[in-house]
Amino acid sequence: MIDVEDEAGQDPKLIAVPIHDIDPRRDEYKCIKDIPKHTQNELAVFFKEYKKLETKKYEQTIVYGFKDRKTAYEKIDK
Repeated sequence: MIDVEDEAGQDPKLIAVPIHDIDPRRDEYKCIKDIPKHTQNELAVFFKEYKKLETKKYEQTIVYGFKDRKTAYEKIDK
């Protein structure tokens, strides 16, 4: 999960990885730490910038960083 906030409040994003049958190259990704740092940085930049393309203008989007699987499941259960 990547922890994101904008003017509307908290807006966490779940990071999903395809199962083996879809993309076996990702089998080693079991937690966020398994995703290469460069890929994590690309995701962070994407989530910080993509809302600028929306009709509703957001002045600021804050990316707090990545959270572990346990935190993501807790967020889903809420």
